[in-house]
Amino acid sequence: MLSARIPVLKVKAIENRSIDRYIHEQNTKGTPLLVQVLSARIPVLKVKSTTGVPVDITISDSAQHTGLLARDLVLGYLNEAPQLTPLVIVLKSFLREMGLNDPYMGGMSSYSLVVLLWLFVCESAHRGYNVTDLGYQLIGFFSMFLYRFESQVRA
Repeated sequence: MLSARIPVLKVKAIENRSIDRYIHEQNTKGTPLLVQVLSARIPVLKVKSTTGVPVDITISDSAQHTGLLARDLVLGYLNEAPQLTPLVIVLKSFLREMGLNDPYMGGMSSYSLVVLLWLFVCESAHRGYNVTDLGYQLIGFFSMFLYRFESQVRA
């Protein structure tokens, strides 16, 4: 449900079929409905909605699974700095276009992006820069990577 504060994924009940058989049937119809990433620290189910929105789902009953704590941290950041939301959306779209949005394939996770943006907004505010102008923030974020990190890379 996209209108919910925290998105809710509704799952249809699969009657008289195993989940493996259902996934196989759906995957053979065209684009995969679901892909399992078992090599991740916490196994991941990658699902694509009927509208094409990719969703990663992790379910684990272990101390290593920190998803709920991460969610609470991100929600706290978004409440304190609402300008993070549009910045994250723009940057996630940019990363998707560049093929760098999938952490299991070497890209950047949404969580990492939010934490980096939060750090950048905090540093900007501390230095007295404008933190409400989203264009300024976006260019500043890219500049931070260009000057802070790129200068350390040697050919």
